[in-house]
Amino acid sequence: MVIGGYARHPVLLARAVATLPVAAANARSLAILGVDHVHAHFATYPLLTAWLCHRLTSVPYSFTAHAHDIFIDQSFLRPRLAAADFAVAISHFNRGFLAAYGGDRATPVHVIGCGIDLSEYWYRPRAPGPSGAVRALCVASLKDYKGHRFLLEALAGGPPELERVQVDLVGDGPLREPLRQLVLELGLGDRVRFHGALPEPAVTRLLDDAHLFVLPSVVAPNGQMEGLPVVLMEALGAGVPVVATRTSGVPELIRDGETGLLAEPGNPSDLRNAIMQLLADPSAALRRADAGRSLVERDHDVCRSAAVLVRLFQGSAPWADEDRLPHEASPAPSK
Repeated sequence: MVIGGYARHPVLLARAVATLPVAAANARSLAILGVDHVHAHFATYPLLTAWLCHRLTSVPYSFTAHAHDIFIDQSFLRPRLAAADFAVAISHFNRGFLAAYGGDRATPVHVIGCGIDLSEYWYRPRAPGPSGAVRALCVASLKDYKGHRFLLEALAGGPPELERVQVDLVGDGPLREPLRQLVLELGLGDRVRFHGALPEPAVTRLLDDAHLFVLPSVVAPNGQMEGLPVVLMEALGAGVPVVATRTSGVPELIRDGETGLLAEPGNPSDLRNAIMQLLADPSAALRRADAGRSLVERDHDVCRSAAVLVRLFQGSAPWADEDRLPHEASPAPSK
């Protein structure tokens, strides 16, 4: 089955075959330790390992689907989903995606938002002032689906009011040099700082200094897109006003006009307008910051998310209405 499932993708097949001895060793450990359930994070080789262990030992398994693990390639996903006791999606968007492969028919799919430790983030609601420099922060790997190019183009094409926005880019990746070149071509050399990859304490300090957070994500040509970005939860948890794009599960977290502002992905003009809207109305930005913090406290506290997952392991429904996150979560997007 494994060979047939990956036959059309030789590279993936080689990796899958390499997983077989790992799974056999894990299966042996499960039997020795008397493990009664396996949970895999990511629907790629961790899920394949859990499925193989199940085939060898009959130990039931479940898994959590995040982002790249389901969006880029779906080889052999359907049978592994069908054999699982249940699956967890981090957003309603992901749940809808899994439905196309049998989710919610033979196998229940529960939505449990990933979370953060809110004690790590000092909540200080803030908004850009009426004058002076505005520090915008973007924390994202320098890859296609993060959409940095559209943020740079948005900043370069704006009115004088937008010229006071300065951007700190945290992250590294294959687009570092092309983006550096674009910054020079657009005349943004004195307004954009590349920090590279930074440890978490350094990112937290930049977040505390930021007046706004921007994540201009898009869908990459290979299908890669956001899952439910933890960095947006961190920004909301710290009280930083957020501008993001309507991709995957992002609108479930950044609710346009309520917890942040949304722009169309890949549209510099729309992104520019959202940033300008934030600059023009600081009091609204503060209200959205309060609403964003409340949403994270309610639905994305890591301790609460973990407790819900434990209840699933114990065989009970995480809450009365399994089709919704607690406290009126956004509906699943249409496919």
